[in-house]
Amino acid sequence: MPLNRKISIIFGISLCGIVGNSAIIPALPKIAHELNVSLLSIGLLITAFTLPGIFLAPVIGVLSDNFGRKQVIIPCLFLFGTAGGLSFFAANFTQLLILRFITGIGGSGLTILAVILIGDFYDGNARVKAMGINTSVINVGMGSFPLVGGALALIGATYPFLLLLLGVVVGFLALFLLENPEGSQASSTFEYFHKSIEYLKKPGSIILFLTAIIAFIVIYGAIHYALTLLFAVKFGLNSFQIGIFSSLLSFTIAATSSQADKIESRLSPRAVLTLAFCFEGISLVMIPIIHRIILMIIPVVIFGFGFGLALPLFLTSATRLGPMELRGVLSSLIYSGIRIGQTTGPILMGLVVLYSSLEIIFLWSAIISFSVSFIGFFAWKIFETGLY
Repeated sequence: MPLNRKISIIFGISLCGIVGNSAIIPALPKIAHELNVSLLSIGLLITAFTLPGIFLAPVIGVLSDNFGRKQVIIPCLFLFGTAGGLSFFAANFTQLLILRFITGIGGSGLTILAVILIGDFYDGNARVKAMGINTSVINVGMGSFPLVGGALALIGATYPFLLLLLGVVVGFLALFLLENPEGSQASSTFEYFHKSIEYLKKPGSIILFLTAIIAFIVIYGAIHYALTLLFAVKFGLNSFQIGIFSSLLSFTIAATSSQADKIESRLSPRAVLTLAFCFEGISLVMIPIIHRIILMIIPVVIFGFGFGLALPLFLTSATRLGPMELRGVLSSLIYSGIRIGQTTGPILMGLVVLYSSLEIIFLWSAIISFSVSFIGFFAWKIFETGLY
């Protein structure tokens, strides 16, 4: 696929959508230490950022359908970049939480808006290819940002937040260079919402929503939160060393996601999701029984492979829920499911830490993954029929 101005800006928007967490996660233990925050409470920095997306993503989708993609994307980018950059100056944990929440408001729809733009501009196999490359760009960013963020955290706990100024840069590029995709709107507000509800009531849409919640609870709770703390507490890694493992995970996801079009041509969506959750379960079982840091590479790569199978399927399927004039609200509601998983994952796993131990988190997450894989094998047939 040729790299042009349009797709380049979409990739930039996608990168802004993920830098808000990926650059910060390796720094969580150091932020907790420097701001005198408990390991249980530090997960709130993830929650504060992802929480607004649960409620605002559908609103952003509606606005983008009715007022245009560009009119929504640009304010989001500037709010995200400005509040994210100001987080560098936070003097205490309370200020940082407030700024993270504001940053999350701006970042609520960036990733899904980029996906919606791909759905608007591309069709058929070109859409699958663009979605796979976009997912790879996201995960290359998720692989690079932890390294840079971890290195910056060695200088100071809040230095990684400077990377969020990327939103301001991409905002100016989108302002002057991004075109608005053309599409027909619903004839009335009533018809618009009526049609949206009809599409969302389909079994395939419901299964996609619930599966996305579970998948992101696991990765954000067990991997981004619990595994990061395990690296610091059990193995004594610093922020940059944690970033190396975060990068390995993301690059594995990227390598797998880049083959989305080839995988989809050989395997059914049901088979892809079944395999994805199986691989995740296997990796999660391995994590608590490994006591040499070098061997942690194995479960990290296995988990990355599993999640890399599922992620493009979630994103591509979200654009297939309905016609272009409804794509914003329908895709954003599915993205709300993703945000629910991202928000509740660290909270749920933090409660496990409070009453049990870090190691138990991985076993419970493995049970969830295997259960979804085997039980979902039958339910995903409905998902397959409804969307493909």
